[in-house]
Amino acid sequence: MTIQEQIDIKVKEAEPGTLFFVGDFAEYDNAYVSKILSLLTNFNVLERLAKGIYYKPIITRYGTVYPSAEKIVKAIAEREHAEILPTGESALNALGLSTQVPMKPVYLTTGSPRIIKVGKKTIRLKSRVPRVYAYHSRLMPTLILALKAKGRNQVREEDINRIRELLRDSQEKKLIQADLTNTPVWIKKIVKQILKDLNYEFVAK
Repeated sequence: MTIQEQIDIKVKEAEPGTLFFVGDFAEYDNAYVSKILSLLTNFNVLERLAKGIYYKPIITRYGTVYPSAEKIVKAIAEREHAEILPTGESALNALGLSTQVPMKPVYLTTGSPRIIKVGKKTIRLKSRVPRVYAYHSRLMPTLILALKAKGRNQVREEDINRIRELLRDSQEKKLIQADLTNTPVWIKKIVKQILKDLNYEFVAK
């Protein structure tokens, strides 16, 4: 069985919605694998999302169903052993502070920056700024990016209630407290007050 036949079988046996990376076929030459995967896009078996990233489309009576931005960036993060953070509307949506799904989501990554085309949607991965590395908890960087996107004067009572839920359910309260040292002052006040309301015993000064 030729290399092309082996790759063809693996792709055809995969569930619709599967993401493929050239690196998934590491036992073969990358250039040759890229050529085969590109050939499969010509026969509409795969769709190319970005350099080295392909998608086996889900075809319905209403058209092609594309993977979510979250699924794609998570797959890339796992592949590159990278950390990824949503920004803007993506951060708000990830934390339940907005139901709006952005058409041009932007993520910060410790991996390679790139632009990914998914149907009519564009996903951008940008290099993380050094300040983001200062946080130890998982929640605080995303919360800070989300609140910055919303704006200081646009934070409503329902937003505070949602943040309270996130902090109440978090297992990272000590890390969150430590992160307050590097948190913008207006966001620090919000988080600190909520922690007080929750009777958290290690409230930052």
